[in-house]
Amino acid sequence: MYENDYYNGKFESNIRLQTGERCKFMAEGDNLTPIWSEVSLIQKSNFEILSYTTDGLTGKIKLRIHDPEEEDMCYRLFVNSYFYTDREHGRNYESSSEFTSKDKLLNRSEDMYDSYITDYFDDEYFHGRSYDLELTIEYPYASYYYGEIDKSWESDPENRKTLFSLEVNLQSLSRELYLYYCTFDAAMENAFNMFSEPIQIYTNVNEGIGCIGVVNNNNKILYRDNVIWEEYNNRSYLAPKNHHRSY
Repeated sequence: MYENDYYNGKFESNIRLQTGERCKFMAEGDNLTPIWSEVSLIQKSNFEILSYTTDGLTGKIKLRIHDPEEEDMCYRLFVNSYFYTDREHGRNYESSSEFTSKDKLLNRSEDMYDSYITDYFDDEYFHGRSYDLELTIEYPYASYYYGEIDKSWESDPENRKTLFSLEVNLQSLSRELYLYYCTFDAAMENAFNMFSEPIQIYTNVNEGIGCIGVVNNNNKILYRDNVIWEEYNNRSYLAPKNHHRSY
């Protein structure tokens, strides 16, 4: 939450919305016009992982989205890596793996030699049906370089059971948030083009500017295994023991 360009904290509520319920957000201040917005919680995405193969450097994922007939859906897709380093205190590292795809849902480029990948899309082309999507992730385990090996860490048998997890999160987005992402990216893409038409970034805040949106997460474990130290080019990496395995 920002006030007068100053970050003043993260606000959490004990309210838990059910699918379809609406929630109203309002901000008021002395001698200021109240601003407000309303959003509804959209249903969780429904998808399955059909296959995952990797040679340790490149991972290929195939998933199937089951889109509902009763509601227009918008989605955002993440492939996240989690490395749990401290079981007792629940600490972990997280990174988002960039992916590529030849599917036009994700690859918006008009140039056959170029690639413009987006992680959000709607169900316009497959509403009420199932849709298969293929992704490629480069170096799914390469982000786990932490310098010199900590010998005390290595000698601890409990820590050697530390888990690495590769997970797919297909979020369902409220339509308002989806439109905000679309218009924001379009505006940024043309920000330095003096000949482009002005692009209005979507807003759903009454008496103000901004976007209140809703995200419903659906996370599935793609791959999970214990980790080991590996050496490559005189650097130390943490990698799953069986990271060449496919299923």
